[in-house]
Amino acid sequence: MAKISFYTSIVAIMCCLSQVSNAQITLEHTFKNENVSVMSGNVNGKPNFFVEKLFPVGSFYFTEVVNNSVHIKAYNPDYTLIIDKTYSLTPPTGYKTSYVWVFKKVFNTDDNYELLVTFSKISPVSNDNEASRLILYDSNKNVIKDFGAGNMFYIGNMVYIINNGCKVPISRYLYNGGDLVANTEIYSVPGDPSAYDAGNTSVDSFSSPYPNPANTYITLPYKLNEGEFAVMNIFNINGQLIESKKIGYDFDKILLDVSGYAKGMYIYEVKNVSNKFVVK
Repeated sequence: MAKISFYTSIVAIMCCLSQVSNAQITLEHTFKNENVSVMSGNVNGKPNFFVEKLFPVGSFYFTEVVNNSVHIKAYNPDYTLIIDKTYSLTPPTGYKTSYVWVFKKVFNTDDNYELLVTFSKISPVSNDNEASRLILYDSNKNVIKDFGAGNMFYIGNMVYIINNGCKVPISRYLYNGGDLVANTEIYSVPGDPSAYDAGNTSVDSFSSPYPNPANTYITLPYKLNEGEFAVMNIFNINGQLIESKKIGYDFDKILLDVSGYAKGMYIYEVKNVSNKFVVK
């Protein structure tokens, strides 16, 4: 009887431990048909100046392009809706809306969203240096600046504060003969540096991927704090998720096989810090 009582006690304890363990994992909310990102408050221990001004820290958000419309949706940390707005755009003749970067207090100083939109040529030719157009709109769909054409564009989700002024880098890719070459253009923008409460610092960025462009393997550097683990997401230029990789603090780079990737530009992101690479 003593043995039975002992084993019964062990089973009861194990059941209790199992219940306690299961009780610690609770599904709070499901965003149906929405691939949302989490608005973190810092990157590698430093303030993420760009995103903190876009939506509240701890919120959930996503942007998407549907036909020629830009859809922005965001939720508070308690899952209540912040914004659900669609902007219908008229592409330049012969182009379609491709991708959007959303800003606030960068290209102007008001509280409205700024939409930096890439348009893709419907019928591009080989090595086409007018395959993409980049146009900046305000929230009323007025054109703030037309950046012109390129084979492709890349804009990281960061603003640099230099000498108390806001700077935004834009990469314009152009074919020079048969080689795709990046031209990095640094723009001084009228954003308010004091709105970022950041002094003369910028968001940490990664070291450059190499070799870049690549056709078989490419090394993608990243930064994590001691003890941190994260997910590296890889997107194409249209914002579609290509694949995800689990990463840890014990390394600072991964070797990615891109032999099966289509030619073009890709963006990889870790904890709201991103970089770009090209597959040729």
